[in-house]
Amino acid sequence: MVVTQEIIQSGKSSKGGWSKAQCELFGIGRLYKGWIRDIIGSDFPQVDVEKFVKLKDKHLKGKRKIKHSLSDTFFTFF
Repeated sequence: MVVTQEIIQSGKSSKGGWSKAQCELFGIGRLYKGWIRDIIGSDFPQVDVEKFVKLKDKHLKGKRKIKHSLSDTFFTFF
């Protein structure tokens, strides 16, 4: 299956990125400038492309969100 810009964008997380597992499906070990351009038009097994899209947001599950209060950001020096 040929990878398109639409496929890449449909796998993008709600935080605006991709997981290591997603990138490894396309042979990308580490994200680098131009990685999307390099794989658009490349042919990958349909199973891998479908898995890429299904992995969207999976790396975000179960992670706690840290809430900072305003008092945590200021220090008093007395």
